[in-house]
Amino acid sequence: HELVKGTVLETALLTPREALEELVSATGAEGVMTIGSKFALYKPNKKLPEEKRIKLIICFIMAVILMLIAGIYHQFATFAESIGVSSAVGAALLSLDMIGNMGSKAIQGVCIDRFGSRKTLTVSFVLVMISMIFLCMYNVPALLYAGALLTGISAANNGIAIPVMLESFSDGEEYVYCISRVTMGTMLATAFATYIGNAIYDICGTYTVEFILYAVLQLVCLVLMWIILKKK
Repeated sequence: HELVKGTVLETALLTPREALEELVSATGAEGVMTIGSKFALYKPNKKLPEEKRIKLIICFIMAVILMLIAGIYHQFATFAESIGVSSAVGAALLSLDMIGNMGSKAIQGVCIDRFGSRKTLTVSFVLVMISMIFLCMYNVPALLYAGALLTGISAANNGIAIPVMLESFSDGEEYVYCISRVTMGTMLATAFATYIGNAIYDICGTYTVEFILYAVLQLVCLVLMWIILKKK
């Protein structure tokens, strides 16, 4: 943070108040006071300390991963086709994902208030890993549908986990700065999620590889979340 004090000469064309307003407009600083010929303005330092920058990078990486996983519902139609089931099954998988998404958002909010962020997000992340395993076992209809339902949690994880983690080490202007940077990662992942998933299928000839990869990445996010929300 920086506090700047100045003095306006008696021969100046501007009054101290006018000079202060001009500087505030030009620098984005905040006017503090004018007393006689003197004025002061304040500009907060938006540069994060090193430890917080590292945590911001971790949150950025997590946001990208979580959004990639959340975008898996875009592929349910082609996934259903690849495993030889009807388009109606693909539509059912998509509907279950949306139900899981809406339900988990409400449940996570209540659980965070009651059990805390780490415990709630740990359970949520583990359930998404389980959903990927269930999707790999698509020959069992019950597991296939359960997997689709649980994948809905992934979108809620991104919308809830990232803000919770950012709030654990930033507030006020720092939080606004951090969330704006992480949002860029989220938008990037959203744009490329479907392309990445289809590319993996084109290379491997199966969605199973993608599901396993996403389960591993979700595990990575679980570890990173524990690092950010570790008890002090």
